[in-house]
Amino acid sequence: RLYDGFIKNVKENPEKIAIIDSETKEEISYMDLYEKSLKIAGCLKENGIKKGEYVGITLPRSSKQIYAIFGILFAGAAYVAIGINQPSERRSKIYEQIGIKFVISDNKTIEDYKLDTGGVSLIDLDKAIDKSLGLDKPIEVSSFDSAYIIMTSGTTGVPKGVEIMHTSAINTINDLNEKYSINSNDTLLMVSAIDFDLSVYDIFGILGIGGTLITTNEDNYRNPDEWIRIIEKYKVSVWDSVPILFDMLVTIAEGEKKNLPLRIVMLSGDWIAKDLPGRFYKMSEKENSIVVAMGGATEASIWSNYLNVPREIPKDWISIPYGRPLKNQVYRVVDELGRICPNYVKGELLIGGVSVAKCYHGDEDLTNRKYFEENGLRWYRTGDNGRLWNDGTIEFLGRKDTQVKIKGHRIELGEVEDAISKFDGVEKVVVDFIEKANSKNLVAFVKVDKDSDNFSTNRYLEKIDTSFIEEVEEISYEDIRAQNEKINNLVAKTIINVFKSFELDLVNNSYSIVEIYNKINDSKRNRFIIENWINKFLSLKYLEYKNEKYSLREDEIFINEDSCNNEIGNYLKNLELELIKILSGEKDPIEAFYSDPNKSYMSKFTEELLGYEESINSIINSIKTYARLNNKQNIKIIEYGTRNSELTTTIFKELKEFVSEYIYADTSVYFRNNLSDLEKGSKFKYVCINDNLSTSLDEDNFDIVIALNSIHRSNDKKTLIEEMLRLLKVNGLIIGNEIKDNNLLPIITADIINEQPFNEAKLDDFDNSACEVLYINSEKRTECSNFRTFIIANLKENKSIFEKLTSYLSHEIPSYMVPTNFYQVDEIPLNKNGKVDRKKLKNKLKNKNNYIFENEIEHRLSNGLPKYIISNNPIEVDYFPVNTDGKIDQNKGPTYTNDKFNCNGKGVTASSLSELMLVGILKDILNIEEVYLNDNFFELGGDSLIALKLKKKIKKIFFVDISVSSIFNSNNIEELLNAIESNKCKNFTIGEI
Repeated sequence: RLYDGFIKNVKENPEKIAIIDSETKEEISYMDLYEKSLKIAGCLKENGIKKGEYVGITLPRSSKQIYAIFGILFAGAAYVAIGINQPSERRSKIYEQIGIKFVISDNKTIEDYKLDTGGVSLIDLDKAIDKSLGLDKPIEVSSFDSAYIIMTSGTTGVPKGVEIMHTSAINTINDLNEKYSINSNDTLLMVSAIDFDLSVYDIFGILGIGGTLITTNEDNYRNPDEWIRIIEKYKVSVWDSVPILFDMLVTIAEGEKKNLPLRIVMLSGDWIAKDLPGRFYKMSEKENSIVVAMGGATEASIWSNYLNVPREIPKDWISIPYGRPLKNQVYRVVDELGRICPNYVKGELLIGGVSVAKCYHGDEDLTNRKYFEENGLRWYRTGDNGRLWNDGTIEFLGRKDTQVKIKGHRIELGEVEDAISKFDGVEKVVVDFIEKANSKNLVAFVKVDKDSDNFSTNRYLEKIDTSFIEEVEEISYEDIRAQNEKINNLVAKTIINVFKSFELDLVNNSYSIVEIYNKINDSKRNRFIIENWINKFLSLKYLEYKNEKYSLREDEIFINEDSCNNEIGNYLKNLELELIKILSGEKDPIEAFYSDPNKSYMSKFTEELLGYEESINSIINSIKTYARLNNKQNIKIIEYGTRNSELTTTIFKELKEFVSEYIYADTSVYFRNNLSDLEKGSKFKYVCINDNLSTSLDEDNFDIVIALNSIHRSNDKKTLIEEMLRLLKVNGLIIGNEIKDNNLLPIITADIINEQPFNEAKLDDFDNSACEVLYINSEKRTECSNFRTFIIANLKENKSIFEKLTSYLSHEIPSYMVPTNFYQVDEIPLNKNGKVDRKKLKNKLKNKNNYIFENEIEHRLSNGLPKYIISNNPIEVDYFPVNTDGKIDQNKGPTYTNDKFNCNGKGVTASSLSELMLVGILKDILNIEEVYLNDNFFELGGDSLIALKLKKKIKKIFFVDISVSSIFNSNNIEELLNAIESNKCKNFTIGEI
């Protein structure tokens, strides 16, 4: 079984370090890992997990993942790793396909990555370790029971689950450990994700032999600078990754002139550049270090073949071959009829032996097509082309179908095509890849319905239909004015009483500002509070300032005023005590003002102001009428930052029948517990957002944003409203209210929390061609009332077509499967065989570079893809030629609508010496004729590896060591030069004269 070697080491050397967590720096012993894993296994058993069932894992990279994996296996189940960035729709497909009922995660992961559990039960790993009794020992399973399922891309749009038995995986692992003498002195840095099968060796290969595993985190797992530090600190001896990651490591080491202590380097998952092993051998500290090139399939338990790459690559090698089969595995090369091909004749590679997978879980038809048994040996049809040399070496010759590997990920083009074809307005689609500078990018050729909403060019409305607006019930201005005068008097009395508690009698004495500070706990916040109160009192002539001292004006008798709204009076009496504690340093303002979890003091005061109830009723009734007039029973609503649980509950219940989705969005999780009952329904969801609202939620997706007295809290109100508008569909509404600066309540509430004076939100500046601002109460009544009740109507479609399509795909397929380029075509050409001549198609593309969808493809994917992964060189074509059978004609290429190959266009030319030097470096490493200062490095053809070369060149020419992240984060060459100049200043030191 996979874990037998690990348990052996627990018994023989329990205190040996099994895992080093690179994020927490925690060193975890074999016994500690074993005991905590048994606790998780016990928790699974308590939840009804039975032997042979399947449990999901969704956790960020850390040692926690390893606890979860062993815990599941100890419970007799099989683990299914599901990445934290998997789209919710694909996550649900995996649950359904595999039959997953439980997923191990933790509450922080759910919050941070906004995960939707999709109907499965969530088991909190931290709680399981802390509270579960645990098992005494692992549940007994057979070596022929399933250990894990790795999800791969599927042609039908449904992910394939490759189910692997314990005996299959351990066969591969044991052979490699034996071949390369992997032992308890070895340490491995784990850079592969647990939903990628290289991780199976990392975990069970190293821990099964008694070695040490170093886990990465979500920040450093793609950071070669950090890898170098970890490798040096912990003397890492074994490396296992796809070639591009090792190339990044070697490039950094070359730039820093460092040797690597690696003894064994295992590379697989993609083509290995012929010069890469040699570059490593030159810097290796070990004379006996070995680069092992491996291949195979996930369906055959990680790897099936190996090759020790020689220090001198034979001149007749076109590429680094597959090598020979691993122990208990065998290869065949067969033709279309299944006959064995002679040596050097190309055919399909078949893998047979102990390591072949059990099945594609839940897909009997595909299993029967891809697997078969012959003479008691199980075989897998790989779909790879290859051939055998006379000496038995296997040579890989690419795929025979539409499956590709991009940066180590196996992708079925059919799954990508299926996802794109479901986007409204897409009539037909062909997905392929373009190879450039040893890197592959997915591209999609799309025939669209130009009259569909998604692809229509009419993206503006002239105005909004206002017939749905229900006006605010009018309240007497005299009543409002009288209430605010009484409130001001009572707030002033409250503040005077607070001063008195610190022996500051402003009625009978006068004090300088220094004397006031000396009486009160002197702090930055307290200084702001006091200065704010004094300035407000001075402006209202409550205080007078003589001889640099402050005192209450003699004619002000309001301090004896007791008449006011009873509720406000009661609230102020309670708040008086809280203000004293804030100024004395006993309480934080947040703790004081939000002591009632249902509503803050600010909300309590707001509800008592005249016009509040009328404003809320108008908003609710207007939304109901809007829904009825538009015949909508599936409105999508966001309520932003109300921070009044009772009010949110009331509004949701009033609108529930009209909505399909209701999201309460806030930058804090504080109010979540009080809304948990609403979350039990399918319509309501609490979402904790970051400071940028539009990057936390889907743009162009909602009908209404409700903003109740929440906009004024933002330091950048204009940006907040723009973000809200981006979330709305055309004809969508921001509807809400904003309190006006009519009384002194803010100076003892909101001003103290925000540490700045109340800044009333005025919305007139936002009325432009993209939106329209309307007031539900008339302009005259708005000026006289306590609230501005408003509507901001979105007249513009916010997302470009490219943004809408990529945003849609981010919910359907993983980010690495989203094409970087989309090309619009009028027709999809089909040949007599019904296949695309991909070679001719891509040959046509080499000399074309046209922007698609109104030049809007420049938008980068917003779902976590770093800039260096995304390229922007789309080509628009008129149509694909179609033959008489109605299929793409393989013998004809597409016709292009435009020809704009020059990606630079006209730009800012370099002129200074520094500019010319940097441009010269870029021309050299990118092998292009022209570079402008406003060009983007990645759009010019740069990628992560070229960025590392650029870092080295900059250090050599400018004598500046800039970080790779500086290159990634620079929007253009000019910004990159600024980063270089900035680092020059940091690196410059003044010596003795």
